[in-house]
Amino acid sequence: MAAYQAVAAVHRDDAYANLVLPAILREAGLRGRDAAFATELVYGTLRRRGTLDAVIAAAAERDVARIDPPTRDLARLGAYQVLYTRVPPHAAVSATVGLARVVAPGASGFVNAVLRRVSGQPVAEWLARVAPAREADPVAHLAAVHSHPDWIVRAFAEALGAELDETARLLAEDN
Repeated sequence: MAAYQAVAAVHRDDAYANLVLPAILREAGLRGRDAAFATELVYGTLRRRGTLDAVIAAAAERDVARIDPPTRDLARLGAYQVLYTRVPPHAAVSATVGLARVVAPGASGFVNAVLRRVSGQPVAEWLARVAPAREADPVAHLAAVHSHPDWIVRAFAEALGAELDETARLLAEDN
């Protein structure tokens, strides 16, 4: 719940995660490993939002902008767990659906369906599916794979003299 509250505050209120998360963790009484896990979920979900949104859109077969904001944030948190953590997919889906029953009860079936689709493929296969071909649009490809806005990818590439392999390496390091 704490991770959801922080992610929702960032999207709903334009809050800064580094400012709201400590207070949320304190209020929830989370410490140690639980606080570290919630922190990883929040920062990881926010850091990978572009890629997560592309995967969720493909799994839901609709643009993420058409998904209710609380449901979208739940799907992002669940997809992050499934794709980028060592949490077993069934546990990530179950925990996220359980949270959906509290936060957005009418959306628990949707969240379950989307996350089951997401968990059906590893992140590399999702990236191959949702990222534009590198040859066709190298900036959009790197933006999707490394979850950076196009303008940042372009700025990195320009600073490096359009060296795309080095740009990709630095984008990965930036994450």
